[in-house]
Order: sequence, then C-alpha cells, then structure tokens
Amino acid sequence: IEPNMTPPAEEWSTEHLPGLMESVDGFTPKFGLSLFAAAIQYLSAVTQHGEKLEKIKFFNIEYGLRLDENNKATLSCCVTIDHSNCTLTVYKNEAEAKKIIEELEKEEGEEVDMTKKSLQNCLFLGEELSPFEDIDAKEKYDWPCAASAGEDTSGEEVKERDMYPVFTKMDFEEDGTLTIRRPQLVELQMFEVALNAISASLLNPDQNKIGIQMTSYAMKGEPTEVKAFIEARDGTDSGGVTAAENISEKVGKLDIA
Repeated sequence: IEPNMTPPAEEWSTEHLPGLMESVDGFTPKFGLSLFAAAIQYLSAVTQHGEKLEKIKFFNIEYGLRLDENNKATLSCCVTIDHSNCTLTVYKNEAEAKKIIEELEKEEGEEVDMTKKSLQNCLFLGEELSPFEDIDAKEKYDWPCAASAGEDTSGEEVKERDMYPVFTKMDFEEDGTLTIRRPQLVELQMFEVALNAISASLLNPDQNKIGIQMTSYAMKGEPTEVKAFIEARDGTDSGGVTAAENISEKVGKLDIA
C-alpha cells in the first residue's frame, strides 16, 4: 500500500500578499509612515464618532495635485465605510458605488454580476492576517499600528491587540476569477487623502462639506501639499445636481499651490 504523497492544499489569505515596499513601484518608507499614520487616525475617528457615521452612506472626495510647474491634476473618488469593522472601500464615483452595492446586497439565489468591476479596500486586521513583509517594514521603519479591543464570538470582551491597515485591490474578471493585489502608488495616495479627509469630516460633525489641506509623501517620499474637498452624503438625490458637480464647484475654487 503506497502512502498518499499528495501534499495538503495550501490556504491563501491576506498575509500572503506581497509587501507594499516590495510590490508597489515608487513606494518609500516615508510614504509608508504617512499612509499608516493616516489609517490609524481614521480608525480612531471612526470608532469615536460612530453616531455621525450612522447617517452617512457615501463620502465623495475630490482633490488637486500639482504635477510640475506647468501642470495640475484633479482626482476624485467615492468612499463607503463598513460600520461593523471600519473597512474603507474606494470606488470611482457614487454611481459606481451604488451599482456595486446593489449587486452585493442581492438576496440569496439572485445572480450577482461583478464582471469587470474593481474594489479597493483598506482593511484593519491583526498581525496574523497582515502581509508578512508589511509587518517587517513596520518594525524596520517604525510605522504605527492601532490597539483595538473587541469581542469574541460569544460576546465576551477580548484583550487589545495590534491592528494593521491592509490595502488591497480586487479585480473581478470575465471568467469569474477574482484577482487580489496591492494598489498602485497613485491609488494608495488616494487612500491617504481619503483617510485624512474622512478623519477631518468626522471631527466637524456639524458640517457635511469641508475643505482640507494636507501633506502627502506618496511621490518619492517628498512632501507634497494637497488640497481636497469632502462631502458626506446620505445617498439621496440632490435636486438634479450630482455630488460630483457639487464637489467640482468647490474644488475649482481651491488654489492648488
């Protein structure tokens, strides 16, 4: 009787994702510090201001960047937050967000069509589920993490543990396969802006629309001033004027230095 030599199937999870330093072209330790700090600030703001989040379905964000002496760029996105675990998801715009959410919320048995769609997420996971190389980089470059308490499945409190931001991009292919990878540098900068903008929005609970100015370290680790505008929305229509138009009007008045 020959022994069964077939190796056990290896399970894949987020800890097997490549590190940001290793897989994202142009990613630097300074940007890692800035990005992780923005994520931890966001996590703190979300956990402390849950009452405001209950009324918000979408955050629409637009920001301006100076590319060089002669060129500027305006970028935008729509963001949602999962109240149960603070996961932040980035979409191209509010219309796309509504379509994807509608698909994902279909009843059991209904066909879900996610073909050619993409989702970008910032998850907050314990060390055991965080990419190994990100943990090593965090230790080497002193990136921050967050301590978070929670409950186990029985509802009992558990001890605080370190929580790490894990940035992913999920692409749904035509053949039904799902590819999970790390976002590109410009996409990670969008996370950096969104995390900072949402933190600022939650700290101003009486205002649904605010402008912010921040420093990004995405480009070669050098400081770049970014001016952004964020609008918190409940998902209802705005009298025929789209959220993107509202934002563009505001951002157009910002002087991109």
